Order: sequence, then C-alpha cells, then structure tokens
Amino acid sequence: MNLPKYQIVASKTFTEFKFVSVGPHGRIPKAVVFTKIGIDLYNLALGDIDPKTGELNDMSRSNNGDMEIILSTVAECIYRFTSENPEASVLMQGNSDARNRLYRGTFNKFIEDINQDFNLFGLQKEQWKAFDKDVQIKFDAFIIKRKKT
Repeated sequence: MNLPKYQIVASKTFTEFKFVSVGPHGRIPKAVVFTKIGIDLYNLALGDIDPKTGELNDMSRSNNGDMEIILSTVAECIYRFTSENPEASVLMQGNSDARNRLYRGTFNKFIEDINQDFNLFGLQKEQWKAFDKDVQIKFDAFIIKRKKT
C-alpha cells in the first residue's frame, strides 16, 4: 500500500506503536498494541491514548476524518511487527459489526497488496476461511500471517 501514513514510534519490543491522528478534532494520540494471546498468536488493539491515564481506549471513536491514513498506519505497524516476529499471526476483531465491515472493506480494496506478503483469513460461524473479496460474507474476526520467504 503506497498511501500516506502517520509517523510511528515503536517500542523496543515492537509490540506497541504510537502515532498522532491529525484532523478537525485536533491532534489525537493513538496506539497500536500487539498482545500475545496464544502460541505465536497476537491480538491487535487500536485506540486513542487517554491523556490522563496513558491507557489505550480501544472503544473510542475520534472521527477525526483520517480513517484511511490511520488504517494505512496500522498496516505499517503490522509490517514492522511481523518483520520482528515472522512466525506471529495477528488477530483483528472489531468491537462492532460496523468496525468489522470497515476492516473487510479495507481488505477488499487492498487485497492484491496484502496477498504479496501475507495470508489473510476471516472467521465465519466459528470457522476460519481464506479471505476472498469476491465472496461477500460477514466475518467476525480476521487473522493475518506473513508469508514465509
């Protein structure tokens, strides 16, 4: 994906990435956090950083008019994380059906780019299926895994 991205700052372990969203609602600090939930399986959390507590709020909706830049930035975080952790699979699950539709639409739009470096799967009715943009089904979650080189 050759889209604009925000500048990111990675933690030493490449499991946390911070950036700042810029838009009509001002400058909003955000983070992408990868949390190990199984053997080589990591959950991806995206959200605003609470300015008072410094905690990640993955339920926030900042509506700062920069969703495409944010998603491009998240893709860059996945690239960096999986470069450091090539065996990792990354689980992405929206906190709503609308968020999962947003992810699916983004994957549809950039599937050719994604397929160059990653395998993508969607969860439907408790079964993982290879992602196919031509099959319009509702997915409850997604897993992305870097292809072996």
